[in-house]
Amino acid sequence: MLELTMLFSEPEDPGSIFRTRVRLMDGQSHTIVVGEPGDDSGPQRYTFRRKGYTVEMHRAPATTLNASFAAGN
Repeated sequence: MLELTMLFSEPEDPGSIFRTRVRLMDGQSHTIVVGEPGDDSGPQRYTFRRKGYTVEMHRAPATTLNASFAAGN
């Protein structure tokens, strides 16, 4: 297992830091979407993939999906 820690900060507020971590086995990937539609660059999708002792990162614009939940009686 390799533990990957990701830190994301706001361009306008460098003191605001979002931190998350995940454990990856060889060949596994993890995707996280950061940002909001109103941001300058919009939401970004970050994909991390472990290949042996290397972790590759890819970034691409992301579209967000809104979902709602209604509880039944």
